[in-house]
Amino acid sequence: MNYLWFYIIVLGLGLLVINLFVISYPPFTIFSLGLISTGIAAYGVNIGHKKDDKVELLMDSLYRNLELIFRYYNSDSYYRIFIPSSIGSNGILLLDKFPVRIENVKEELINKFNDGIGIFLETPGSIIVKEMRKKGINFSEDLEFLLRKALVELYNFGDNVEVNFNDQKSVNVKIHNPDPNKAYSIIGYIQTLIVASIIAEKTSKITYVKSENRSLSILNIDIGILE
Repeated sequence: MNYLWFYIIVLGLGLLVINLFVISYPPFTIFSLGLISTGIAAYGVNIGHKKDDKVELLMDSLYRNLELIFRYYNSDSYYRIFIPSSIGSNGILLLDKFPVRIENVKEELINKFNDGIGIFLETPGSIIVKEMRKKGINFSEDLEFLLRKALVELYNFGDNVEVNFNDQKSVNVKIHNPDPNKAYSIIGYIQTLIVASIIAEKTSKITYVKSENRSLSILNIDIGILE
């Protein structure tokens, strides 16, 4: 299955490059970004089950190529926030400016707001949130329970999870023996995407990544919560 998602990502990347340098047709850009984001999200969930060194090598090169494309589009100018399904759809929203007034986010690549536009992408966390709901897991449960259920029991992204609220607007999450244990160039640690999405879903508030770093066998993630 990992190979399927990999080739979907490659197809999206190929369309994006062709459109960028040859066709310059905006709908192709939207379609190719959609393929890439869907493939990355699904692959991120699958690698939590079983490692495949060959696919890992291919993905490393793909992420580096994607980084070059995002740099071309000046991705550093985007703000990245995580949206709960109570605002429309669980996922990450890339904004050209922030703050903006967000009342509803559609499960569409391009979302228009009065103050600008946002690019909506599903993350591995979005897929896991949906799977947890299908399994009857209630998001009114304790946050540490939810994260342990997602990252340790349902999917093997680590051995244990610790949660500490710094205050009402900040949460620190420690993941022991994270797997995979590296940050990908564009998206960072896959575990961080999952944590930010689940905290957004649990609190029904917008979240963002304040910091992520790995020290020996522990991945430290700090998530901010917007009131």
